[in-house]
Amino acid sequence: MRFAIQVHPGYPVPQNGLLRTRLNVRIFAFLFFLSVSAVLAQAPDDLICAGDQLAADFKFPEALAEYEQAYKADTSNCTALWKIAETHINLGEEADKILQKQHYYSAEKWARKAVTLCPEEPNAHFFLAVSSGLIALFEGGKMKINRSKVIQSEAEKTVALDPRHDGAYHVLGRWHREVANLSWFLKAAAKVIYGGVPPGASNEAAVANLRQAIDIRPNWINHHLQLGLTYMKMKKWAEAHDCFEVALELPYIDHQDQEHKEKAKKLLGEVNDLGVFRNRK
Repeated sequence: MRFAIQVHPGYPVPQNGLLRTRLNVRIFAFLFFLSVSAVLAQAPDDLICAGDQLAADFKFPEALAEYEQAYKADTSNCTALWKIAETHINLGEEADKILQKQHYYSAEKWARKAVTLCPEEPNAHFFLAVSSGLIALFEGGKMKINRSKVIQSEAEKTVALDPRHDGAYHVLGRWHREVANLSWFLKAAAKVIYGGVPPGASNEAAVANLRQAIDIRPNWINHHLQLGLTYMKMKKWAEAHDCFEVALELPYIDHQDQEHKEKAKKLLGEVNDLGVFRNRK
């Protein structure tokens, strides 16, 4: 198509090539603006959907890139925020120690952003609880005690917002077990130096929370594995045995399930060596 170009009388007439170049630049800029506007209008949901598909195939670096693009397209998108945090956790679980720590701190940063922007979003609080717990593995002393309080608080907020959130019950179950089984010396030291560990933790509460997680999502292998570990702490060998057997029978879902099954198999052997079936009589 040829464009008829009118030049105002009295103005110098540029060369045809220069006119054509300027016109082409303006047309290109206009079309580029329209295309970018269309992409930005659709990008967040489309990008998150693409990220979810990649994450389902355990392609976490590629999924993270999609979620980050979704956030850039819409910095108020709560889902993009907490999915970035979740993906950093998944990447950390597969990384070496140095990168693992970096991913966990990144997860905490994004989860805190999500909590600030979207305080009514359960997954924002959930991934803040999870990232805090994972970071606590690299810390000690007062920071570990403080993070224990954050884990409990954020997991409880998750349950308050979503009573069917199996992950939050899982976190609370493990929190109760870990705090309840601290040695007397560590509890006393924490009380003197740091003001004490969070009160109210017990193995019984750990069992109740993990069983609640299983009721909501019975096919999640790690729920059964952690319940079995809790029963071992309580010396309830028969119950632990049953949990590990279920964990071994369930299909793979999570990217860590191979590791979970290997651990369940090892612990099942330990329980059998203790003569679990004597407890059934």
